[in-house]
Amino acid sequence: MKLRRKIAWALGFDLLRIRKSSSAEALVRRFIEQVKPTLVLDVGGNEGQFASDALSAPGTHKVVSFEPLSSAHGMLVEASRGNPRWEVAKRCAIGEASGVTKINISSFSGSSSLRPMNDTHLNAAPNTGYVGEETVDIFRLDDIARQYIKPDDRILLKIDTQGYEQNVLDGATGIMDQVVAMQIEVALVELYSGETLALDLIKGVLDQGFSVFAFCNGFGEKKTGRLLQADVFFIRT
Repeated sequence: MKLRRKIAWALGFDLLRIRKSSSAEALVRRFIEQVKPTLVLDVGGNEGQFASDALSAPGTHKVVSFEPLSSAHGMLVEASRGNPRWEVAKRCAIGEASGVTKINISSFSGSSSLRPMNDTHLNAAPNTGYVGEETVDIFRLDDIARQYIKPDDRILLKIDTQGYEQNVLDGATGIMDQVVAMQIEVALVELYSGETLALDLIKGVLDQGFSVFAFCNGFGEKKTGRLLQADVFFIRT
């Protein structure tokens, strides 16, 4: 072990060489290059992190982002300003039925959810507790997304909804025949009450005619190293 790494290790840190080719951003780029979508539906757009990566990949024609949290939605709108290939839908949640619901607001916006947060999540990330809630309209994706979809579109569906991923899939059945690929955040343990866990969700996607393209590590416990969430990339077979 080199001296600088020994010093960092003694201080409780580690030094690792960043490999851009194996980063999450590079994986998204390779995925999009492989799939060649004409339309990306970005469900759970947060502040635009995924949309920005998708738009930087060759071949992405258009991204439409959906975000229920008012603060994050405002940032999405600002981030997309001036980009004709990036459209932000009106503020709304996406689920299996249309109506009105409430979203729990986390102190870390990316952990906000329509579901109650479990202690496993809080113990792993104490700074993500809920600090409030707000009312938001909720729609089936196959209802609200139709205005953006052309008959010959090849859709990449990205879902990152903090425990509500299966609900989004259940409300997307009407457009699934045009979905050629998906990126879905899955939970390996129950982080939000009532969420569908990884094995059941993955099996359901495979049963619809998709195969797994790649996995990408996500959120985990710092003390134990146990992985709690991951992104799974699917391609229609």
